[in-house]
Amino acid sequence: MIDFPSNGGTTSGYVALAPDLYHGTVTRAPDEAGKLLMAMNVAQAEKDLRGAVDCLRERTGRSTRSSTKTGPLSTTRRRPA
Repeated sequence: MIDFPSNGGTTSGYVALAPDLYHGTVTRAPDEAGKLLMAMNVAQAEKDLRGAVDCLRERTGRSTRSSTKTGPLSTTRRRPA
């Protein structure tokens, strides 16, 4: 979990969580990454993501759906050119 403070030293309200949907499997090869994505168990990934969001809400004290907005910042990480 990452908290992004504002320049004034107070919390800006943004918190990030990066759940491991591949359960420790790592690759640097794009073709292998594609294979891992296609082989992903979508039902398990959904369960993992819901659990991660629940954990994030508990840790930040924002446990009700009406009090906070949740959404992805990015679904991919690109290497610099």
